[in-house]
Amino acid sequence: MRSCRTSASTAEALTVCGILASPGLPANKVIKDDLVDRGLFRTDLFYRLSGVEIRVPPLRQRKADILELTQYFLARHEGRGRLTMTPAAVDALIAYDWPGNVRELERMIEGAIATAESRQIRVDDLPVSLRGDYGALLVPAFQRGDSMRAWGSRYARLVLEKNAGNKRQACRALDISYHTLNGYLKYQPASTRTVAKTSEAAAELVTPG
Repeated sequence: MRSCRTSASTAEALTVCGILASPGLPANKVIKDDLVDRGLFRTDLFYRLSGVEIRVPPLRQRKADILELTQYFLARHEGRGRLTMTPAAVDALIAYDWPGNVRELERMIEGAIATAESRQIRVDDLPVSLRGDYGALLVPAFQRGDSMRAWGSRYARLVLEKNAGNKRQACRALDISYHTLNGYLKYQPASTRTVAKTSEAAAELVTPG
């Protein structure tokens, strides 16, 4: 509750003030395009109210904020001791796009704390929708005992597939040379060589872990 006076009066009156916000688009743009230009909102009032405009980019464009917000949300639930996350779980958080922004991150942290078996949150404690390729590809690779070269070969094939088989685009995405990419593509991990002709081998590469 604040006191104010109109431009045509000297008497003060109590009024309720609030913040006008719009997800996705700047509030000023929404009001002007949808209301002012259609004659549903007074033009002079619009310019009186549009003095300060604060634009907050979506969380996917503020990767550094993900870690600080995660630490803040974890600290709010440290009644029984300090809560932490494994490096792999942190990587998964940073790789995710967060369409629900900060509220989605907060709810995800709360859910992970509720289901985690220890005070340290692991990748397996995160929702399947968030783990994405991390849970479907990295965890099985770890369980197979893949070497770095074996994982590099599988990852290079995945990136090549996502680039529609265009090797030069895959090289740019991986930041490696054309020769290095070919080396990864020619390499076959031992586990792949032994079962390459079986349906189980194909299913192992595409079935989520």
